[in-house]
Amino acid sequence: MRAANGAPTLSSTTPSLAAAGLPWTHRVQGTDPDGDPLRYALIDAPTGMTVDAITGVLSWLPVTAGQSSFDVVATDPYGATGFVSLLVTTVRDQDPPTVSVDVRPGALCPDYPVTVCLTADDPFGVAQSELTRDGVQSQTAEGGSVCLTT
Repeated sequence: MRAANGAPTLSSTTPSLAAAGLPWTHRVQGTDPDGDPLRYALIDAPTGMTVDAITGVLSWLPVTAGQSSFDVVATDPYGATGFVSLLVTTVRDQDPPTVSVDVRPGALCPDYPVTVCLTADDPFGVAQSELTRDGVQSQTAEGGSVCLTT
């Protein structure tokens, strides 16, 4: 027989910034003093936000700028609950990524291979980088780095 049932505790280092039109994800960390499994749920969450009931992973595609406050609740099998309040600010991503290009070797010589590398950085991430040669796509990569040797 179980003497007492402790309530779960939740913690979060939630990214407080999201970009309208870009996916946002975050995992809430929950612990139970009795080692019981937890089920997660949302209270007053923004439209379209979901939480994986087992892992506590939040997923959302914000569409408008503004602030969203909501709670994540964790419940153990015996009914004890814990919660954490979160605030996320959604902004419009109006600034383009910063881009740098590196050419190796630095001097261009006929009949020698040249490598061109592009690196892009953006506070909200870079989904894809692409280099084209003579108007034709030559190299594409997930994320912010891509190189092409000719």
